[in-house]
Amino acid sequence: MNTRPKRESKTDRQRQDAGADNFKAGGSNKAKNSNDKSQGATKSKLTQSNSQPVQTGTRPKSGTTKSPQWWQGLRIKATLSAIAVSTIPILVLGVTAYYLTNKNITQNITEQQQARVISLTNSLDRFMLGRYQDIQTLAGMSIFSTSQVRRLTSDTAKQAVLDRYVKNGQGYDSLVFINLKGDVIVQSSGQVITNYSKIDYFQAALKSNRPVITPPRKSLATGDFSIFAAAPVKDPDTGETIGVVRSRTPVKYFNQILQNQAEELSQSINGFGREEYFAFNDRGKIFIAPASHTEYLGRDVKTIFPQAAARLQAAPTVGSVVDFDRVERDEYQISYAPLKEVGGVTQVNWGAIVAQPKDEIFAGLRETLLTVSALTAATVLIAGAIAAILVNRSLRPIVNASKAVRKLGQGQLDTRIAVSGDDEVAALGTNINLMAEKLQAQIEQQQDVAERANLFADITLRIRQSLNFKDILNTAVKEIRRVLKAERVIVYGFDANWKGKILAEAVTSGWTQTLDREIEDTCFREGYGQQYREGRVRAIDNIHQAGLSACHIKQLEKFEVKAKLVAPIIKDNELLGLLIAHQCSKPRVWLQPEIDLFTQLTTQIGFALDQASLLEQVEKARQKAEVISQEQRQQKELLQHRLVELLTQIEGAASGDLTVRANVTAGEIGTIADFFNTIIESLRQLVTQVKKAAGQVNISVDENAGAIRELADEALKQAQEINRTLDSVEQMTLSIQAVAGSANQAAEVARTAFTTAEAGGLAMDRTVDSIVNLRDTVTEAATQVKLLGASTQQISKVVSLINQIALQTNVLAINASIEASRAGEAGRGFTVVAEEIGQLASKSAAATKEIEQIVESIQLETNKVVRSMELGNNQVIEGANFVEDSKQSLGRILEESHQIYQLVQSISSATVSQAQTAQAVTNLMKEIATASEGTSEYSRQISNSLERTVEVAQQLQVSVGTFKVGDKE
Repeated sequence: MNTRPKRESKTDRQRQDAGADNFKAGGSNKAKNSNDKSQGATKSKLTQSNSQPVQTGTRPKSGTTKSPQWWQGLRIKATLSAIAVSTIPILVLGVTAYYLTNKNITQNITEQQQARVISLTNSLDRFMLGRYQDIQTLAGMSIFSTSQVRRLTSDTAKQAVLDRYVKNGQGYDSLVFINLKGDVIVQSSGQVITNYSKIDYFQAALKSNRPVITPPRKSLATGDFSIFAAAPVKDPDTGETIGVVRSRTPVKYFNQILQNQAEELSQSINGFGREEYFAFNDRGKIFIAPASHTEYLGRDVKTIFPQAAARLQAAPTVGSVVDFDRVERDEYQISYAPLKEVGGVTQVNWGAIVAQPKDEIFAGLRETLLTVSALTAATVLIAGAIAAILVNRSLRPIVNASKAVRKLGQGQLDTRIAVSGDDEVAALGTNINLMAEKLQAQIEQQQDVAERANLFADITLRIRQSLNFKDILNTAVKEIRRVLKAERVIVYGFDANWKGKILAEAVTSGWTQTLDREIEDTCFREGYGQQYREGRVRAIDNIHQAGLSACHIKQLEKFEVKAKLVAPIIKDNELLGLLIAHQCSKPRVWLQPEIDLFTQLTTQIGFALDQASLLEQVEKARQKAEVISQEQRQQKELLQHRLVELLTQIEGAASGDLTVRANVTAGEIGTIADFFNTIIESLRQLVTQVKKAAGQVNISVDENAGAIRELADEALKQAQEINRTLDSVEQMTLSIQAVAGSANQAAEVARTAFTTAEAGGLAMDRTVDSIVNLRDTVTEAATQVKLLGASTQQISKVVSLINQIALQTNVLAINASIEASRAGEAGRGFTVVAEEIGQLASKSAAATKEIEQIVESIQLETNKVVRSMELGNNQVIEGANFVEDSKQSLGRILEESHQIYQLVQSISSATVSQAQTAQAVTNLMKEIATASEGTSEYSRQISNSLERTVEVAQQLQVSVGTFKVGDKE
């Protein structure tokens, strides 16, 4: 189906992301400008450093330059580093490859061995199941069970039947039919036991009335390990047991089958080693053993393979272990498995073991170790030689690549590297060129994003130009249809009952118009209403493949809709309706940028409607406020009219007429009139008091006139003394001017010192820039090390491929051997499998070649690290030069500081003169103080008179401070 996943609208998060993108874009431009400046500054500083001799921080004691030892040279260090970095991963790779190969081969051998031991238990199970089924068949033969046939068949004929059964090759050596007393009625040829009444399997068959099978045990008649099966013989007419049939199978028959299979497998898998099969019963006694270990028959398995027996007893599951044969003292790789029951009916608790000499099965692994060691050593020598040769030749193209990257960092995105060859350096140049192209493509993509943002802003502006509900919706559907190039865009609104109406529409000519149509969509209410409340946005490319309900599809087909894009319009946190874009001509795949723009515009429609609603509420509130204001204005006019009448009645009080009175009426104005009458009466009383107080003030002033004159004489003396003080002050001023001159000189010297200090600051800035460059170089070195790590990961992938091919080669070898054994002399199947093995061997060679190429890549990346460290060393030297410049600047600052000290000394001399002048000023001030004492005495007399004047003035202020009256009553 061509349905698209549901997309949720997160408008707030989109606005935040958009703001973050704008912020990041601005920040990146600023970072780019700052990088351009810093790189330009770095280039100029490098030029300056090249023109200056390099100075070291320490000097030789003997006065001669000590030449570095040969092992301290950069070339030797780079070569040794390259050899170390290139050979150590190879050594690690060799060790890892051997470890993984050893692990995989061991696991493969173990799994195959476990599969064979499981096959052994399955063969035992099938063999015993065959014994079980055969004994049931014998028990059901009519010559034994049916009385009439049994009477008609002679014993000789019965014996002949049993002999033929034995000769058919099923492994039986004895078959006996026994009556209920244990006496032999008939048996196959061979040794005879006259009575079986005391033998356990005979009693068990009669007691259980069902077939039984014994564990392998020695036969009393033959002395060989045999398996006995017994089953009751029942009369088919009466159902009564009339006897027992017993079979005996020598274990050596099954043992021979297993050994033949083991021999065929050993011959088919060349070099894989021989396998030995063992089986033991519930008592731990071995009853199946290879021909080379027949002496193990009847022995306890714990005395042969104790670890395998102990593990099988502790955890009866399939497993593997390395164990010693306690008899031959050989180390074996052993897999073991339990056999709990036979045929699903008889509990036996047996166990099976497959053992292989460890030296034989892991002989190939030792050869692999020698091969891997030799190849690793050879690769290390070759890699070291190549690293030593290429360590210098590889520097120049890397420098060219570094320059190109620097230009790209400066904004020159049209910079390209001339690529020649097909090595890793050429690949690096190609990748840098691709990076430049991608950067240009990203810039174009950002321009597209900006264009969509401008388009979004333009449509949003048009939507918000109007505050009318209808105009907003009409503008929105028109602009959105134009941008999306859809054939119809509608606004589908809801009422409280989920009945919908088309509120606005923009449709291409030729398609059905739906404006103002009312639509009741019950399937929508039941299936999608809540989802759209939660802000869901849904894009449907084809309505017939989107899993829509039948009623919904039928509703859409009425309006020729083939595809649609739906987003909810949220107004006041409620679902107002849906903004829907229809594609009517054919299905349409909605692109993610279209969906995002559609979602954002839907959000803006909701905001515009919220804004319009808010402004509508504001307009209503304004109209209501105007009505209230009109009422208040009328009340105010009435109040003003009454106040005018009151003012007309009391306007005589303004000219000093305190006899006027206001008419007291009801209401607030009447209260004011009554209060005014009270105030007028109080004013009249106060005016009387003021007149009396004014007379007293005049008398007091006349009494104090003489004292005031004497005070004036003393003040004249003080003026003369002050003049003398001014002369001394002038001398002080001259001294201060000298101090000012010295201070000016000191300021000039301080300015010079500041300039020198500023130069020192610039030198320190250059040092900081050099340190920043050193940090960038270290960053570049870290990047190259990461690339080296990536190459190591590629080596791991190739090693994994080699391991897989080795496993597949092993499996195909086994299949080839099995196919050859089946085909016999023809050998056609073996030829086909051999060809597949050859193809896998070719793949192994190709993977080895790829390892060598990746090793070369590691070497080249190492050369980059060496070059980066060399650049870091040069920049450290450059920083040392800048620090030396800073020291010289600081020395000049110390000299200037000495001059400042001398000027401060002269300022100190001038300060002594100022102190002398200040002493003279102090003496004069003492004389002024003496004259002031006489003035103080007269001032006290004046103060006493003024106190009385102040008391009268306070009474006057209290009386007339609140009211203003005329001079006349």
